[in-house]
Amino acid sequence: MNLLQKSTYGKQYRIKNKEKIHLQRKSYRNKNKEKIETSKKLYNNLNQEKIKDYMKKYYINKRDIFLEKSKTQRKINLNRMKEYDKKRQSKIKTIVINHYSNGKNICACCGYSDFNGLTIDHIIPVLRKRNVLNRDLGGVNTYHWLRKNNFPDVFKSYVLIVIA
Repeated sequence: MNLLQKSTYGKQYRIKNKEKIHLQRKSYRNKNKEKIETSKKLYNNLNQEKIKDYMKKYYINKRDIFLEKSKTQRKINLNRMKEYDKKRQSKIKTIVINHYSNGKNICACCGYSDFNGLTIDHIIPVLRKRNVLNRDLGGVNTYHWLRKNNFPDVFKSYVLIVIA
């Protein structure tokens, strides 16, 4: 049997015995999960740069597909994503307000305790003018920045005054 005959025989065999081969592979994977996982981890650790480069090229080549898929998923799951964002924002606000009010959730000036009316502000108004933070922060971005930078002491929790 020459090489061409062997390759055609192999293709025909795989087509005829597709289910049998699938079950054999599945059985092997189930019996050797740990071995497969360790070999994957070893390969990934040894080839991090290669994998990173491949993923960059893959994304660049298929960028339009990724962006389109992202847009459609956002449209489909818009309400779910909004709910998730609200929960995430509320959680980070709770963490920051708790930190700056020493766990009491009250205003530093007047003792106001309604959590929805509390916000974070500079202790020294000059900081805002000089833009010492070098960032244009507002809303939940401020809370994320504060947490990321280990809660600097130039902020306190205050009542958010809404003028109607």
